[in-house]
Amino acid sequence: MNDSDLFCARLVSKAVLLLSAAWDQESENADLTRLSKKTDAEIIEPSNGTAQEAFPNFARSFTQKAYEVGIIVSLLEAANLGGAFAHECLRLLKTLCQTFRSASSCTDMRELLCLRNDVKLQMNAIHRLTEGPLAERSATDESLPDEVTFTILFLTDLHWRQGGSEDRWHDVEKPFFDSLTFELAGRTQLDLVVFSGDLVFSGLPEQFRDGVDPFCVRLWSHFKKHRLGDPILLTVPGNHDLQRPSSYGEDAALKTLHSFFDNEGVRGSIFSVESGDLLALIQRAFGSYSEWQIRNTGYQVYENKLHEANYERGKLPGDFSYRLTKQGKTLGIVGLNSAFLQLTGDDFEQRLALDSSQFHRCCRPNGREWLSTNDANILMTHHPTKWLHPSWQKSFLEDICIPQFDVHLHGHLHTAEYQEVGDDAGMVRHIQGISLFGEERYFDYKNRITVKRRNGFMIVELKVTDRVNSLRFCPKEFTSNKRPVPPHEIVVQADGWTMPKYLPKGKSDSASS
Repeated sequence: MNDSDLFCARLVSKAVLLLSAAWDQESENADLTRLSKKTDAEIIEPSNGTAQEAFPNFARSFTQKAYEVGIIVSLLEAANLGGAFAHECLRLLKTLCQTFRSASSCTDMRELLCLRNDVKLQMNAIHRLTEGPLAERSATDESLPDEVTFTILFLTDLHWRQGGSEDRWHDVEKPFFDSLTFELAGRTQLDLVVFSGDLVFSGLPEQFRDGVDPFCVRLWSHFKKHRLGDPILLTVPGNHDLQRPSSYGEDAALKTLHSFFDNEGVRGSIFSVESGDLLALIQRAFGSYSEWQIRNTGYQVYENKLHEANYERGKLPGDFSYRLTKQGKTLGIVGLNSAFLQLTGDDFEQRLALDSSQFHRCCRPNGREWLSTNDANILMTHHPTKWLHPSWQKSFLEDICIPQFDVHLHGHLHTAEYQEVGDDAGMVRHIQGISLFGEERYFDYKNRITVKRRNGFMIVELKVTDRVNSLRFCPKEFTSNKRPVPPHEIVVQADGWTMPKYLPKGKSDSASS
């Protein structure tokens, strides 16, 4: 008996015991109890077929309870280990899939298996697990790991120089670094640091030079000291990372820009031409951010951190695409400027846009084809979808998000949120980051109240395999005594991480056909 067989045998023994204790009715427990008394060896090679007989019997009352104790995830992982007992794990998974016909309350469970509401798709996916990569692997596959984990530090909304609040940074800095070290200890090293905008407060060059640059130096020194990796930094601009053009005396151009949604000519002058007054207006507003980003990108290229050939700039300031390869798996990251219309201090909720041409220009020549060559893809913007104009929310989701991206990272609203948008044809996961820093209190203009800022960060893990990708994340916010805790908006497990969300493969392929 090899190690993987023994592990799988003990896993199913434990699964049976857990499930047996979960029900009170003895009549439903008969087969479970009988199976739980078998030894590891008897389960692997049952002399009388007890295990095989019991599988379909107890599977009929297994569905929701199995999800609650996490057995489905464990069985899937055990099956992926291979070995003699993997077949029995897969037989159990198949039986469970068959029960989904009458299990109306198992949406989460289907998702754990990367299957939606189509029984045929469920069975086909399990068939692929049984007959595909588990059955035979090429010699080239043997040299590469089956599973690669991309670990990402997700930051947003630093707001450096907001009302002199930098003096408060010393109160947040230590718990931030301590919590970061604790959560990453013993895990794979960081691959990326992504920052979804509002690095500074008013887009001035000295705010980037005197605030963001020292912060990055301190952060990467911490990574090196604690051996947390040497990750790539990728950013998009927010509405605070610009200098408002009103100071330039360009009121006429601003008025023209405000007719963006009503005037196709205005939209064309931004996206369809190589130069023009409105595009120049936007570029000047984000000038300091662009200079900082180019300087930072140049530094990373010089240090061999960022491979310039994999980094492509888009049409608008801050638009980019980047391809990161790790142990044979490729992660695509696209960042889009969602703040290019928010050039004044007005309320811009549902008055913003993200255009598909932004996406295609930074993934030239064709965004969908670019994404289809990656094993997983992440989209990053500053604003959430609900801040887009109503007529553009639908096109953003259908033309950009859902067909191509596994997860959308964004900030702006300063609190944590997780949301799934889509249906059986496709779904995207939106993760809203917590404000890293800023003024202790700020005024909520929509609700006309003063709000105490909540500071924090997230660590995101994206596991990539040939068969299925999975996503989970660890959100942390600092309480009044600076103790890091999970935000109340996000459900996490005992270890502070969310349950894995399994992501369908091949979204980009279907979208491009």
